[in-house]
Amino acid sequence: MNRGVVVALLILLIAVVSDVHASKSRSRQSLNGRTIDLSWNTVPDTIPTIPQPIDTPTLKFAAEAYEEEDFNGQISGPMAGPWENILSTDKFEGTAVTKVFRSQKLQTLIVAYKGTSNLNNVVEDLKAMISVECVYNDIECGRVGLGFKNTFELDVDDVHDAIYPYIQKNYRIVFTGHSLGGATSTLALFYFATAYPKYKKFELVTYASPRVGNADFVESFSTNVNSYISKRRFVTRWRVGKLNSVDAVTMVPPQFYHMSRALPIRCPHTDPLRCHFMTSYESGYRKISV
Repeated sequence: MNRGVVVALLILLIAVVSDVHASKSRSRQSLNGRTIDLSWNTVPDTIPTIPQPIDTPTLKFAAEAYEEEDFNGQISGPMAGPWENILSTDKFEGTAVTKVFRSQKLQTLIVAYKGTSNLNNVVEDLKAMISVECVYNDIECGRVGLGFKNTFELDVDDVHDAIYPYIQKNYRIVFTGHSLGGATSTLALFYFATAYPKYKKFELVTYASPRVGNADFVESFSTNVNSYISKRRFVTRWRVGKLNSVDAVTMVPPQFYHMSRALPIRCPHTDPLRCHFMTSYESGYRKISV
């Protein structure tokens, strides 16, 4: 991870401090006449994370989204078999890279969005602090991070063209990503779930995702994305003495909220920056999946 990425993460760490202290003593908050469950913005201390078969390939392909080479080959685990990369996008010098992986054997697509890995991505991360109106498929979705929205919209048409034939074939379609990619995949789920409201095989699995939108976004997501759609959000946590800490990037932007509960996994380090890295999520997940 280069210096620019580290600088961005340090800025995010500073931004999270006020939010942690502001919400420490509250479990719920009323905003604009609606109640937001602030427990979704924290990581449970005692609830264990139970692995699911879909976690293994999404973790694999969230990491593959960072790679220059396309993956075509076998994977092991509960969804073992041949997978092939059927789409790789690269817009504006690497600002957005999305890869779509297919298993014909399992009739499954995994749409993986790349996270923060270069200075262009850093700029988009910092733009997340700026909120903009969100309207997809004629549905208002509150306000979301400008950087997240920009990144998602760069290649949404390419992604749509790639997955549409498989919607017709009733494939399972899972959106995933790490860090910035987690936020982008959250917007992708909202977009496609509202574009195809009767489709029952969309899913979301994110790693180290920041908060995507404000209270209106959370409400619109809850109202317009069918409740039977699975949403799994992984967050690293660790302990130093009596202090429990979590991946700070998942706690920002401070004016936004998460729309699903966190699934904690142990970080193998106590360094806040390293605990955000994709490799820490891979190591932590392996410990619960043994």
